[in-house]
Amino acid sequence: MTQNEQVSVILRVLAGQKRKISLRKRNEEEYLCGLPGSPLGWWISLGLSYELNEIWTLMAGFGYDETPVPDSTLLFDLPDSAAYLYSVSARYQVNERMETGAGYLYDYKENRSATNARLNGTFTDSAAHLLTMGLTYTF
Repeated sequence: MTQNEQVSVILRVLAGQKRKISLRKRNEEEYLCGLPGSPLGWWISLGLSYELNEIWTLMAGFGYDETPVPDSTLLFDLPDSAAYLYSVSARYQVNERMETGAGYLYDYKENRSATNARLNGTFTDSAAHLLTMGLTYTF
């Protein structure tokens, strides 16, 4: 195998527990992240980077994100549920000072039902598609 045919594979696994944040208050009740002492959820992600050659790098990832929003504070204005995240991207080295890349992420949300003082319903078929492109130039 020549040096140009060598392949570099990087595997990354990240996990953690979410921190409590308060995004807003309504009538002195805290929303979106639950009451003090409530479980805040956790996340885990796995990423793979494949150096195809000196010019192209291909990447893929998977993640699971548990919702931090308890049923008691779930609302229609910002519904949340556990998510499965899938991503692919590519980076192209234009020259030694410039590179460009593009990525796609699919965020699939689990169905979720909740009943509380302000909500009695089910969220189904929720998902998001994100596309990103970038250009990096080193001075």
